[in-house]
Amino acid sequence: MAAKKVKSKTKKKSPAKKKTVARKKTVKKASAKKTAAKKTAKKAAAKKTAKKAAAKRTSTKKKTAKKVAAKKTASKRTAKKAAAKKTAKKAAAKRVSKKAVAKKSASKKKASTKKPAAKKATKKKASTKKKATTKKAAAKKASTKKKASTKKAAAKKASTKKASTKKAVAKKTTKKVTAKKKTASKKRSSAKKAAAPVEAAEAAPVVEAAPVVEAPAKKATKKKAAKKKAAGKKSAAKKKAGAKSSDNGAAKNLFAEPKDVRILVVDDEPEVLDLLVPFLQSKGYTVTEAQDGDQALERILTEHPNIVVLDVMMPGLSGWEISRYVRERKELDQVRIIMATGIGQETNAATSPLYGADAYLDKPFRLDKLEMMVADVIKRIEAGEY
Repeated sequence: MAAKKVKSKTKKKSPAKKKTVARKKTVKKASAKKTAAKKTAKKAAAKKTAKKAAAKRTSTKKKTAKKVAAKKTASKRTAKKAAAKKTAKKAAAKRVSKKAVAKKSASKKKASTKKPAAKKATKKKASTKKKATTKKAAAKKASTKKKASTKKAAAKKASTKKASTKKAVAKKTTKKVTAKKKTASKKRSSAKKAAAPVEAAEAAPVVEAAPVVEAPAKKATKKKAAKKKAAGKKSAAKKKAGAKSSDNGAAKNLFAEPKDVRILVVDDEPEVLDLLVPFLQSKGYTVTEAQDGDQALERILTEHPNIVVLDVMMPGLSGWEISRYVRERKELDQVRIIMATGIGQETNAATSPLYGADAYLDKPFRLDKLEMMVADVIKRIEAGEY
């Protein structure tokens, strides 16, 4: 097969198309020139703004330097004025001291001249006072003796009257007793005479029936007496319990709202404080915090919180030392302590009551458990259990 020769057909462009192409090229070149001009303008504006900012910075630096220098000069002037005032004060103090020394010397001279006359006057006054006091004492003694004598006489008269009345009453009572005894003896003798034949006939059955009838009666009376005593004890206990409950009821309104309860949270770990403080504040309590033992003791002494949630191992004072200090002070009796520490449940349970803590929590613990424990301590405070 003979290869076919392909002739390339070249299309000739029309003059109109050539003109449009040339126009487009010129438009593109003009737009490129405009964008380049805009970029250069932006660069120039940025340079101007940078120059202005630099000028402002330099001006502000110069102004601040001038102000600092002016302040230094003013402070130097004030220091000079203060030094001048001090020197003037010292000079005035020296003058005053000199005047005081002069006055003291003059007063000493006058006193030395006046002392003999003053001693004579004081001696005369003392002698007159002694005479007056001796006269008053003698008059008082005489009046007291008279009063005592009159009182003794009145007491003797009263005692004699009482003794006479007592004797008369005793005589009357003895007469009455003797009359009663005589009438009783007469009645007994008449009753014996009337009951002699009846006793002879019925002597045996009465003696046999006596132990059967009387013994249970005595037992019943003893049981009744014991029951009465037990009932009396129960009523007394109930009265005491009622009195306690009434006292506790009167003290139940110590905290009208949760915000009246002041709680101090003490822990050296900021993460624990960030957890506990907002949680207790969300429950309505007024909460403060401390990050070591010394700060905690200062807060306790100044703020007197109702409840302290206290860690044991802290820098400065430990929780045990703070708890013991609080329990040894009467003015801090109203402060209740909850130990919240990670030393172990057994050691916490053993040491917390030993150092005066009211409750304890072993770390890690749930926040609802802390809430329940705080509510329980508040109930105890209002019930007067502490």
